[in-house]
Amino acid sequence: MGIRTAKPNPEIPSLSVTIMTGKAEGLLIAMRPMRMAQILGENVRKVRLERGMTLESLAIEVGLAYSYMGGIERGQKNPTLAVVERIAEALNVEPVLLLTPNAG
Repeated sequence: MGIRTAKPNPEIPSLSVTIMTGKAEGLLIAMRPMRMAQILGENVRKVRLERGMTLESLAIEVGLAYSYMGGIERGQKNPTLAVVERIAEALNVEPVLLLTPNAG
């Protein structure tokens, strides 16, 4: 059984695909977890600071606990899409901007 690893796509720095082929039936695709939480956190922090907002003021406006908002910025929390939309609204940006690598 051979193992081939696809080269990472620079547009999606956190995606790595390994395809195992050979006598085994079908393909096994293993993907590294996406860094979406880290990307979101970095972008939220960057935009928040550009807007001159404190972490506490953003948390209050979004309706989240200060500690949870801090966890989002550190990439330690995985908020729902509804929460991402509320954060984007509070920062006056499109949600996709917060989820795009190197975009915030």
